Amino acid sequence: MSIELKNNTVAGTAADLTQVALLEEDAITLRVDTAIDGDLAVTGTVDGRDVLADGTRLDTIPTYAIGDTGPAGGLVFYITAGGTKGLEAAPSDQSTGIRWDNSSSPSQDTSAESTGINAGLMNTMLIVSKQSTDHTTYAAGLCSRLFVTIAGVTYGGYYLPSTYELNLMYSNLHANAVGGFSDDDYWSSTQLSGFAMLASSQDFLQGNVNSASAKTNTYKVR
Repeated sequence: MSIELKNNTVAGTAADLTQVALLEEDAITLRVDTAIDGDLAVTGTVDGRDVLADGTRLDTIPTYAIGDTGPAGGLVFYITAGGTKGLEAAPSDQSTGIRWDNSSSPSQDTSAESTGINAGLMNTMLIVSKQSTDHTTYAAGLCSRLFVTIAGVTYGGYYLPSTYELNLMYSNLHANAVGGFSDDDYWSSTQLSGFAMLASSQDFLQGNVNSASAKTNTYKVR
């Protein structure tokens, strides 16, 4: 499952970085005061320090690197804007083996066909809207109900990653022995275009992406 990085402003209010959806890898929602969208452009100086339009000093915005533990407790697998924005993977697998779809709605066309960065959230929303209310029985349902509490703050916004997001988890985390992934198949949220019974998965042993896995297969979820 994935989740977007969340930082604090100089005033201490949580700033929701660009909505990129937050799997974990294989996203929870905490929406608060200040939103910072796009690149972190300097708009002025205060006491000789660069500031954004909302008054946030750039030297107070935390930055993260690939493999770091992010502000929501997940593992950072994608960064942008100099490490001030990005995506976190859930800190652990959410299932050792679960279907992509729900057994009561087998091989239903979910229209969740997006593959790129930031696409997992919309895919997950589409899947959940078409499956049953028992979120424990299919991959995207598990991810949409994941909550992580860090220092008394509960974070949500996790989702089943798109094909590209899942591959970034493999190449940026697992291939570097980070994250505690297993050498098994993991589900992405991407349904194969034109084939409602198939979805994309990735083998975390060899790194191979299988764009045509049967949704009834039971794979791991991060």
